[in-house]
Amino acid sequence: MKQLFIKHRKYILYSLYGVLLAAALLVLRFPSDTLMDYIRTELHNRYPNLLVSVQKVSLSFPLGLKFTGAELRTQVPPDQTLFSARKIIIRPRLLSLLGSTPRYRFSCQAYGGTITGQADIRGNGDETTYNISTEFIQIHIDDSAGIPAYIKDYLVGTLEGAVTFRGTGFFDPGATGEAVLTLSNGSVKFAQPVLNISVIDFEEMPVKAELKDQGLNISDARLKGKDFLCRASGVIELKNPVKKSRLNIELKIEPTASFMQDPGRNDAASNLIKQVLKNSRTLKIKGTIENPGF
Repeated sequence: MKQLFIKHRKYILYSLYGVLLAAALLVLRFPSDTLMDYIRTELHNRYPNLLVSVQKVSLSFPLGLKFTGAELRTQVPPDQTLFSARKIIIRPRLLSLLGSTPRYRFSCQAYGGTITGQADIRGNGDETTYNISTEFIQIHIDDSAGIPAYIKDYLVGTLEGAVTFRGTGFFDPGATGEAVLTLSNGSVKFAQPVLNISVIDFEEMPVKAELKDQGLNISDARLKGKDFLCRASGVIELKNPVKKSRLNIELKIEPTASFMQDPGRNDAASNLIKQVLKNSRTLKIKGTIENPGF
């Protein structure tokens, strides 16, 4: 082996130099502007009402792409941010590139936490099917988060869990998916007081839901707070845009024993809540996501 290296040393060193030079040129001369123009064009062709912006695109080693300062916004009034991330790294699964279904792994730093997962992309003519699995770790939802107002105006907390999706798009009639999520140490806000309650603070809110037949079926959602216990189930009939989706949810609110027996809760508002929710109260939530009605 040593003699072989000595005999062909010149060619081996030239080859190594060529590989290193090519890698250096690829990094220094990486066509980030051309790549971003292509991404914007493809996104606009599929979703003309959305706009993507990225501060920088670069290579990530091993083989991958890094997007810094990424943001997805709507281009129709009201203009708002749908998603923002400090950094996104996408890497292909090398063996999948040899087949007809490319598979990618991704890692995203956003909202003070991490989003990881993988995506399979299968093309069939003009139609593309996505098979995506995602895990959320310590995602912080608050007033400063770059997410739609119809979410952050009503929910605050730290999100964890997993989501799967399969379909050609979110509004694909044949799309399917599942979500097992938990929102912790947060609050639910009501646009208008419900039973004299405007905010419910909670320690934990686990949710299980299934996407099927253009509906998000919430099989079980529970809220565990110091003052109230809530349980919800029902269907969200998906519409485009999402904020127009129709609600048909049953919500049961029950005060905790500590709230009912707390002598410090003796003001008029608390007494009214105690009277109305002496045992429990079931509400029907109708309307839309942006304008729910009780």
